[in-house]
Amino acid sequence: MGVELIYETILDQMTDAFEYAAWVLDHVDRTQRLTHVAAAVSLNGAEHMAWRTLRESQANPNSMSLSSGGEEHSPVSIRRPRAALRLDSSRSIEDLIVPLPRQWR
Repeated sequence: MGVELIYETILDQMTDAFEYAAWVLDHVDRTQRLTHVAAAVSLNGAEHMAWRTLRESQANPNSMSLSSGGEEHSPVSIRRPRAALRLDSSRSIEDLIVPLPRQWR
């Protein structure tokens, strides 16, 4: 059996990262002089992993499709107003995560 990347796990980890980033920015830039933020995500070595949702993994735990891999992929990036870290984090996270599996197909 291969290694899986579970969408919901990645979503939870990215949510934690955004919450931490917002906390750090509030701590180091209390006057909020920084008005915009940029985030980028890239996965190295994921060409031999299956992208699945938790439901897909539970429905078919012993079968998965792997990409052929072997090529390098550019990071997925976004630029947002700082307030989006807290007020619109779910959309920002989706904008980062959704394109990732497409790179491996």
